[in-house]
Amino acid sequence: MKVKPAILEAKFGDGYSQRAANGLNAVLEVWNVQATPLKNASEANAFEAFLRAQGGVIAFQWTTPFNRTALFICKDWQRTPLAAGISSITATFEEVAA
Repeated sequence: MKVKPAILEAKFGDGYSQRAANGLNAVLEVWNVQATPLKNASEANAFEAFLRAQGGVIAFQWTTPFNRTALFICKDWQRTPLAAGISSITATFEEVAA
């Protein structure tokens, strides 16, 4: 998981700066999700079909490994064949404000 709060920062002379949260939902998570190995083509096809149907713009509910449910989008993923009928899918899930 990667978390990088969205902040606004104004820098002043002598090394001083002022920071503020950029919006109400300034702390959003980004997860690198790896589904491997997907034991057959139908598992991999179903997962990839879901990601394609969302098209990188439709948010979906996902529960993190820390048992926190939130809305995420997936703008990129990669499917890699490992062996006959076995694939791996790596995706980036980005949390979005509800």
